[in-house]
Amino acid sequence: MSALPSNRDENWKYANLRALARIRFDDTSAPPTDEAAALIAALPPSSQSHTRVVLIDGHLAVEASGTSPFMRFDTAPRGGADADRYFARLNQQHAPGTLVIEVPAGAELNLELWLAAARIGHSSVHIRLGDGARVQLVERVLASQHAPSLASNLHLLIDCGTNARLALTRVQTFSANHQHVETLDLTLGKAAECELTQITSGGHSSRSSAFVTHAGGVSRLHWNVAMLARATQVHDAYVRIAHESNQAHTVQRFRGIGTERSRLAFNGHMQVAAGTRDVRTEQSLKGLLAGGEAEIDLRPQLEIHADAVQAAHGATLGKLDADMLFYLLSRGIPPAQAESLLKWAFISDVLRYLPTPTVRRQVEELLVDLLPGSAAARAEGA
Repeated sequence: MSALPSNRDENWKYANLRALARIRFDDTSAPPTDEAAALIAALPPSSQSHTRVVLIDGHLAVEASGTSPFMRFDTAPRGGADADRYFARLNQQHAPGTLVIEVPAGAELNLELWLAAARIGHSSVHIRLGDGARVQLVERVLASQHAPSLASNLHLLIDCGTNARLALTRVQTFSANHQHVETLDLTLGKAAECELTQITSGGHSSRSSAFVTHAGGVSRLHWNVAMLARATQVHDAYVRIAHESNQAHTVQRFRGIGTERSRLAFNGHMQVAAGTRDVRTEQSLKGLLAGGEAEIDLRPQLEIHADAVQAAHGATLGKLDADMLFYLLSRGIPPAQAESLLKWAFISDVLRYLPTPTVRRQVEELLVDLLPGSAAARAEGA
């Protein structure tokens, strides 16, 4: 096994590799029965419209999971990964199995996937959408509140066939001592569409490496991410999107809020292959510095090897709008609540893409500690 990536590597420049190097990722025994039971008991009621699947440290929790003819838990060996996917290779070495979801052509599946962390684990999920298939996937994180340290390594591989539609909602709210690393591989076939909306907050640190390929013509991707960090938390993401087909279209939005001494980083790498035509890419990366020692690093990248391309990108950093804050204060809103409202407005560009009112309410409840009072003030029409 090769060594960990280095912060000297351009795509790993801002990741908290020192903390990851201290984790024994090979210590992947099944979680103790009592810890698994406690996590299952902490799950909220299951949605009637979605089939629930629970993985605890990568192990399938059969007693908490529903069934579908499209799903199986496969313990067979998997193939290799290239050098850019260090943690995916690690996952392949140590994951207890792979949750395989194969949705046949024209079929539909609504899935609620819980990735629970009891100690240290590798979760592997491979999803295949047949031609014309429709999948709505809501991915959630649940972490033990008693373990002295938690670490999770996720490999999520998704292959969308011709005219497939994927709505992927990822709600990542990590517990205080949780370190998370993940690798996402997404391939879009001809006329396939994917709407990804991700909320990341909490934890000790996280690193997301995503590799997307527009393999078929006229494919569409909306990549919407909001990250919130406080104290000394570190959240880092690298997203490489390869446009290898004609008329591929990507819209990428990132909104990050850093408070206290936290650090956020987002590297959006757009590639357009030679010989392609009428490719469109749009990037909007924005960071809000709400702490005197917070750091946000934004890097939009365009790597274009074709002529018939429309590409727009922008990256901005700023602080809370003083005039807007004064306006809210003048209406009698307490300072902390006024700041929370402005922060909520800042990430609303991402939150508005949450697929259902139920998921939106769940996200509001999860963010109430980071944005105190904002939900109540919005309800009152402030």
